Amino acid sequence: MRLFVVVGVFFAAIAASVAILTAGPEPSRTASALPAGGPAKAERAERADAKAEVRARYAAYRAAQPAMEASPAAKRPELVRPFLAEPARSRVLAGLAALDASGRRAYGTPASKVFAIDVTGDRAVLHDCRDERAAGQLEISTGRRLTVGVANTHLVVRFARVGGQWLIIRFELGGEPCR
Repeated sequence: MRLFVVVGVFFAAIAASVAILTAGPEPSRTASALPAGGPAKAERAERADAKAEVRARYAAYRAAQPAMEASPAAKRPELVRPFLAEPARSRVLAGLAALDASGRRAYGTPASKVFAIDVTGDRAVLHDCRDERAAGQLEISTGRRLTVGVANTHLVVRFARVGGQWLIIRFELGGEPCR
């Protein structure tokens, strides 16, 4: 049970603080926009575009995180909506509420190193090798640092394309540390 709470709080810390960033609608694709070389080349180009979009959405989410924790709890659902869909949205908001209730908040910013993105249709999986040694949780009342992260945390981030936008639907720890 304690591990579950620690992992839940870990994911809350990942999502700890969001400023609103939104991407515009996905450009439409027409037959005239297909690259020379036919459908196979067009499919590869579309997959490369999707990977770039997923990477950009993840970067925007990470850049937006610092404002989320500082925001009042009532405003947080609005702030995460551009980035998270269910079940990630509920889990992140519950994790932040648990941090609030315990008198803690996140500090620092984990370093991110995305090392793989796989796209299949309207689903994507991003693998991030995070160095969290400069981040953790602190006690709000004293400012005392209570936890510190570790290097080579393999974070798996699952996305779904919803209404033309790539949204995070789940955060998971990878089975083994990354390098």
